[in-house]
Amino acid sequence: MLKQVNHHHDPLIQRLPLELISKVFAFCLPQARVDIAPLKIELLYNRHRIRPFNIVLGAICRAWRHIAWSTPDLWSTLPIFLHCHSKTRLDLILEWLERSAHIPLDLAVGYDPRIASGHLTEKNIHLWKPLIDIINGCSSRWRTVNMDVPDFVHSYIVGDGDGICILERLTVQEPQCSAHPIACHS
Repeated sequence: MLKQVNHHHDPLIQRLPLELISKVFAFCLPQARVDIAPLKIELLYNRHRIRPFNIVLGAICRAWRHIAWSTPDLWSTLPIFLHCHSKTRLDLILEWLERSAHIPLDLAVGYDPRIASGHLTEKNIHLWKPLIDIINGCSSRWRTVNMDVPDFVHSYIVGDGDGICILERLTVQEPQCSAHPIACHS
């Protein structure tokens, strides 16, 4: 039954070439990119109880999911939160990067001590270093990078030394709540 519903969900999608549908999906992307503070990206989605657009498209039906997952432009903006360093989060980021193919990336790297499982320090590097390694590993694809992390983290985000730099904009700022999590105000 579900297979029939998915097949008949949108017959137009079944008839159009994948390249054309991908362009339509890309035109539907929200205009807000990583120009805003990295930590606000996740909050904007949560406040309105919606998921990132690429995830929403993939949830419509199997055909739309195939198209969304095959459209690199939908995966070119990547928020990475250093306070979320689980194995599941690492796998999700790697999958996201794989779906983005080799197109330029807009990265938003943030850290919020109010919701972190532990404070981000150089002593607990083993917790957050895998995320930094992922960020550095795709440095030849950085188009924009917006970092909202403690100062000492900047020395770890250095790129991989390979490839030509295509970076157009780098924004670095100290998290508003880094020193005194209790003094933070939303």
